[in-house]
Amino acid sequence: MTKRQGKEFAYFSAISRDQTTVAYAWFNADGFYELRVTPTKAGKYEVLYRNPEAGFVQPCAFSADGSRVLTLFFRKDNTSQIAWVEIASGKVEVLRSLEWVYPKKMDLSPDGQWIAYDSFAPNSRTERAIYLLAADGSAGKQLTTSGNYLFPVWSSSGKSLYVWGGAGNEYGLWRFDLDAGNKTASKVWLRAGTGRELPLGMSRDNQLHWVERESVSEVFWMDLEKPEKAHRATRRFAGLNRAPAWSEDGKRLAYLSRRGPENFGQQAHTVVVLDIETGEEIEVEARMAHVEELQWGRNAAATSQLSALGSDGKGRGGWFVLDLVSGKTRVLDARHGEAYQKFAGVLKADGSLLRLDGFAGMSALALNDNENQVAVSGPEQGLVLWDLATGDKQKIATEDFAELAWGRDLWGAKGDTLQKLWPEAGEPRRVPNRAKGFAVSRDGKRLAFTVASKQENLWRMRVEP
Repeated sequence: MTKRQGKEFAYFSAISRDQTTVAYAWFNADGFYELRVTPTKAGKYEVLYRNPEAGFVQPCAFSADGSRVLTLFFRKDNTSQIAWVEIASGKVEVLRSLEWVYPKKMDLSPDGQWIAYDSFAPNSRTERAIYLLAADGSAGKQLTTSGNYLFPVWSSSGKSLYVWGGAGNEYGLWRFDLDAGNKTASKVWLRAGTGRELPLGMSRDNQLHWVERESVSEVFWMDLEKPEKAHRATRRFAGLNRAPAWSEDGKRLAYLSRRGPENFGQQAHTVVVLDIETGEEIEVEARMAHVEELQWGRNAAATSQLSALGSDGKGRGGWFVLDLVSGKTRVLDARHGEAYQKFAGVLKADGSLLRLDGFAGMSALALNDNENQVAVSGPEQGLVLWDLATGDKQKIATEDFAELAWGRDLWGAKGDTLQKLWPEAGEPRRVPNRAKGFAVSRDGKRLAFTVASKQENLWRMRVEP
């Protein structure tokens, strides 16, 4: 029905009730998402909505008569919008704006009268509640008043909502039965959950479908003088850890540990700092929406501060400074409406960020200890050393490395191997199931890396009408 075209691809989709039309988000050549529709049988797609100010679109459902698509917009000004998009004209009718809060899921009742979605509960930035909104935008109400609930899906009768969540440690699948006034008449526990469930929807015969990801991600470290033994960083949250970063003195290892439910590929993380010599761990709850990478700086403040690549709760993407004592963050280099992936960079000793935005096709970069050379890798140029003072470039390898790290020596990661690259090349070290995220201590004595495996299972469960 669709086919990836270079960097362009299809993302979220919804199918009409008569199964003749599919609406989907398409990441276009200009770097933002547009809303398209296409017939399920032979036919050409049509662009319904295309606006760079609405950088992300998510079609959620078709109206009962198939004339409109219920859509979530996430705009560059950090406003989330629940809206109808008319198929014949492309006209947009905004029902509600949610500022920077983005619902994890939105679903339309079978009679087409009510929209269910999740958003932050009042006076909270961690717990979510389920809300109902009239399909014409005229009325709205909060359905759940305590606990943390998300991913609402209507039953085929429209008399119940199925949601994931709970209070305390009771995370799982619940059924909320509604009375005639759409108030909760009863709440029924159905099954325990893992926090890795991504609901797909309800079939006409009242079978709930979801994908459950079974993944294990673990951080290991080793002394390079004793490479025969790798140490697991922690056993407290087994299988939930990744993205290691060494402190300046090589005595502490910071890494990300997953917490909470997944949001279509993005996960909430806590930062853990391990003292290698004592085994003591401290946890810092990063006040960010998503954290992808950690870097430990090389200045005096680096003992109590980390830099984190990701996005905050205000729609900004890029680099943030995380205080390990308070958990507070401040912006280092981030912008509203930008994806954090665009902010490739490496920390300097003065706490500033070195960025090479103009280097075409860059896969990875690393800065040497004297801060006079940067290593840059990419599919077109291979591995290049760039002298920052003179601008001279020296090609030292034809291969493209997905990750680079510079301690005493320059290391690279590619596939399931880690290898010392410069000034002398070493033998590749194979790490089975190696995943993104490795680090070399500044003195070159210790190496840390991530190992992961993943499996996705499709589930279905027949539920009560």
